[in-house]
Amino acid sequence: QDVPENCPVDCEGEWSEYTDCSLTCGGGEKTRTFVITQQALYDGDDCPDNGATHTISCSSETCPRDCEGEWGEWQSCSTTCGGGSQYQYFAVTVEAAHGGRQCEFATGDANDGRNCNTDECPVDCEGHWSEWSEQCSQSCGGGLHTHSWIVTIDAANGGAPCDFDEGQTQNRDCNVDIECPVDCEGEWD
Repeated sequence: QDVPENCPVDCEGEWSEYTDCSLTCGGGEKTRTFVITQQALYDGDDCPDNGATHTISCSSETCPRDCEGEWGEWQSCSTTCGGGSQYQYFAVTVEAAHGGRQCEFATGDANDGRNCNTDECPVDCEGHWSEWSEQCSQSCGGGLHTHSWIVTIDAANGGAPCDFDEGQTQNRDCNVDIECPVDCEGEWD
């Protein structure tokens, strides 16, 4: 528009669009600014909102919270030798909320585990004494009954040895109260 020279021209302006919200959730702000499109001239009226900003709240909905959790320590092995298993258990430390991602595992879920204590177990020697011999080694005058140690399971992998060696014998007296007959011996003169 043509304005005669030196005629007052009032300030003109408009509010800008609001900016994007400062946060996507949890309560942010967005702002608009008054933008002057025509400066006041020749004592025209100034814009009352010159340079003003206007801020409003936005994205006030609660932010989604993803589940968080962790695997615990390895538990004790199920056996002390011969191959066992041990597991870790999951614990949720922060529950999912407001549409957040759920944990893949629940509190108390076990993992696939791992092998442990795979060394062979020690095997202790086992054995027993045989029956005492039925026959005394002497029919009179004192003899011996014997019996021997029989190993039924050999010690292995660091197991305890037997108290006696294979074939070791023990003796006990027999027929000690029976006097042997003494034949008469002599000769004629």
